[in-house]
Amino acid sequence: MGASANEDTFTAAANAAMQQAQPRQFNAFKVDLAKETLKETLLIVAS
Repeated sequence: MGASANEDTFTAAANAAMQQAQPRQFNAFKVDLAKETLKETLLIVAS
């Protein structure tokens, strides 16, 4: 069917989702924050 529901897959999904992100001077940290938040949310939903 698809990829396994695990941390590596969710990390890849978060990276793909944020691939087009255009961080600005004072908010570049938000891209990493969004990736981590998405990954952790997917881990919670999958458990």
